[in-house]
Amino acid sequence: MVAQLQQADIVGNMQRGAQAGDFMREAGRRNKLYDLYASSGGQIMAGNQPAINKLAQIDPGLASQYQDRAQEGQAKRMGTIAAAAYGVKTPEEFEMAKGSLVQMGVLSQDDAAQYTFEQLPAIIAASRGVEGQILDERDLRDFQTGVDQWNATFDQRGQQLVQQQANSDRTFGLQQQQFAAGRNDADRNYQLQQQRLQAQQAAAAQKAAEKERSASLQDVKGESDLRKEWNAIPQVRAFSKQSQAYGRIVNSARDPSPAGDLSLIFNYMKILDPGSVVRESEFATAAKASAWLQESEETGVTIPRPIAYAIRQMSTGQRLSPEQRDDFVGSAKALYDGARQDVDNLRSQYEGIANTYGFEPSRTITDFSTTIEPDAAAATVGGSDFDMSGYTDEQLQAIINGQ
Repeated sequence: MVAQLQQADIVGNMQRGAQAGDFMREAGRRNKLYDLYASSGGQIMAGNQPAINKLAQIDPGLASQYQDRAQEGQAKRMGTIAAAAYGVKTPEEFEMAKGSLVQMGVLSQDDAAQYTFEQLPAIIAASRGVEGQILDERDLRDFQTGVDQWNATFDQRGQQLVQQQANSDRTFGLQQQQFAAGRNDADRNYQLQQQRLQAQQAAAAQKAAEKERSASLQDVKGESDLRKEWNAIPQVRAFSKQSQAYGRIVNSARDPSPAGDLSLIFNYMKILDPGSVVRESEFATAAKASAWLQESEETGVTIPRPIAYAIRQMSTGQRLSPEQRDDFVGSAKALYDGARQDVDNLRSQYEGIANTYGFEPSRTITDFSTTIEPDAAAATVGGSDFDMSGYTDEQLQAIINGQ
C-alpha cells in the first residue's frame, strides 16, 4: 500500500510540474503581450507594421489578424484619400484635402504624412480597383460609413481582447498562487531533508576525525616507544658519545690552543671507549693531565705512547705540533667511521620496523651522526706512533679508566 501511495504521489507531482510549466510559459506570453499593449497598443491597432512585427514574435495568430485588419484599414484610408482628393490638380490642393481629413478625425497625422501628390493616381486606382475611375459622392458616403463601422468594430474587438486578457490574468494569478503554495511546501521538505543530511555528514566527519586523532595518538606513542628502544641500544648510546667527541676533536684541531690540545686528547680517549670513567676535569690543565698520567703509570697501567708523549710534552709548556693534531684527528675519524657503520646496519633494521608499523623513520630513528668533517690534511690516520696492536682490550680499557 505504501509503495502504491508513493507511486501515485510521484505521478501527481509530475502532472503538477507539467501544469506549472504550462502556467509559467503562458504567464510569460501574457506578460509580454501586456507589456507590448501598454507600450505599442495604439500603434498595433493603427496598423503600424513594426509594432505588428513585434506582436508576431509573441502571438503569430493574433498578429495575422491585426495584419489583415491593417490591410483592410489601409485600403479604406486610401479610398477616403481618393474621395477627398477628387478634382485636386496641385500638390497644395492635395495637402489641404489631407488636412481636412485629419481635422475631421478620419485620418491620423502619421497616415496623412505617408501619402504624396505623386502617389494620387495610384491611390485612386487602388481604392477602386479600376484605373482612372472617379469616386462620386454616393461612393464616398458609403465608404465613409464602412470606415465608421470598421472603426467601431475594431474598437469593440480591442475592448474584448483587453477584458479577456484581464480575466485570463486573474485566473492565471490564482493558479500561480496555488502552485507557489505547493512549491513552498516542497521547498520546506527539501530543506528539512538537507538539514538532516548535513547533520549526518557532520556526525560522520566528526567520527572520522576522532578516529584519525586516536590513530595519530597511537602512532605518536608507537614512535615514542620505538625511539626509546633505539636510543637504549648500547651501541647507539656509545655512538652518540663518540660522535660528540669526534666533533670536539675536529673543532679543537682547527683552532689550536693549549686548552684545545687537552680537549683533543681527552675526547680522543672518549672515542676509544665511550664508557670511560675518565673525567674532563682531569684534563682541565696540563698539570692535572700530567698528574693523571703519573698516577696511571705508578699503578702499572701502560698508556699508549702517543697519548703519554703528548701529555708529557704539554706538561713542559710545549703544544702539539700540526702533525700530531692531524694524527689524532685521522685516527679519531677511522674509529668514528667504524662505529658509524655498525650503527648504520642497526638503523636499517629499525627503519624496516618503523615502515612496517607505518611510522615515520625520521621521527623514530634518531641520527647521532655528525656533519663535521676534518680538514684534508688530517683525513688519514697518522704514522707508526698510533700502532696499538701490542695492547690487549683489557689493557686499553684500563688505560682509559685510569687504572
